[in-house]
Amino acid sequence: MPTSSPQLPPADLGTPEIVRSITDVVLEIPADLPHDARFDDHDVDSLVLAEAAVVVTRLYGVEVHEWELRDAGTLQGVAGVVRERVAAHRAGR
Repeated sequence: MPTSSPQLPPADLGTPEIVRSITDVVLEIPADLPHDARFDDHDVDSLVLAEAAVVVTRLYGVEVHEWELRDAGTLQGVAGVVRERVAAHRAGR
């Protein structure tokens, strides 16, 4: 059975939409976590970030790794990584 590829999100996808798409699925990341809160300060560990990376990859059709989300450090940073990856994908990089 063929599977369809994820649709790329709109180019102007904002931080709140990206964060919500992750926290709706990865319940270990509280939906009310401030976007600038450091993961290390809120018990968001590498296993949770690995799950988030899989979710991002599936939802947005761009490959993202756990270490990149860990390096991003916050939900705001994660949203930036997602936007950068989507932009690169659109540009054919």
